[in-house]
Amino acid sequence: MKKKPSWAKSLFTDIPVLKNHPWIHHLDGLSKEVYECDRTIIRFSKDQIELHQEIELLSQLDLTPFRIPQYKKKINIPEGMVGFYPKIEGKRLETEKYKILTNEQKQLIHFDLAQFLNIFHGSKITSKTYQELKDKGDHFYPSFKSYFLDVFKGKLSTEEVAAFVDIINKIESYNKSCIPTLIHGDFTSDHWFFNNENRLVGCIDFEDAMIFDPAYDMAGIMMSYGEMATLDVVNHYEFPLDEHWMDRVNLYVMLVPYHQKLHDYLTKNE
Repeated sequence: MKKKPSWAKSLFTDIPVLKNHPWIHHLDGLSKEVYECDRTIIRFSKDQIELHQEIELLSQLDLTPFRIPQYKKKINIPEGMVGFYPKIEGKRLETEKYKILTNEQKQLIHFDLAQFLNIFHGSKITSKTYQELKDKGDHFYPSFKSYFLDVFKGKLSTEEVAAFVDIINKIESYNKSCIPTLIHGDFTSDHWFFNNENRLVGCIDFEDAMIFDPAYDMAGIMMSYGEMATLDVVNHYEFPLDEHWMDRVNLYVMLVPYHQKLHDYLTKNE
């Protein structure tokens, strides 16, 4: 059991649901922390706008029969914002566990993932939320490109910089032909929950949601379960994908080491 951080001490005094419950550290990141307290998930973010946008988006979504975080309370504190939602019951199905399943079991998982995306990508949200998430999507890779190059200025070889810029430029070129939609933004097995029959029951962590290329969510499936799984999911996907969607999936996957490198640097996990 981890010691409560300073921002949480007053919360455990003031909020009855948190009193006398075990405090379980779940994730520690650069600007956010997630804790499990009995059956309540506590999400802290130094960026109040980021967490507020996620909570506002989730309040507009109905992804039945799948479960998503439904925040019951949010609190602004000097250090940032804290949100609370009931824990989603289920188990994660990481790559190694997925690999040993039968083909029939895998096909049901692919179908469930496609059904989730069909509902989610087709969700109606307010024009205000749509515009906020569209701005986020429009600036996503230009911001990542400039931030990455600034952080690692003088730390990368000319060849490494050229390779990184080439991937970004290809993505931006291809993205001109795709039809943007609401996407999860981190649609990987880390965030999927399954029941004992390996059927998808829920999904978490919508902080990276934005209006962007639907192939980006397919890249999360590719990274988690591979190309065959991705193609099978797309067979059940109801929205049109242009002819270059798989090219973009591969480019997004190629950028994963760069995202990880930046994350590790910023969190000092080198």
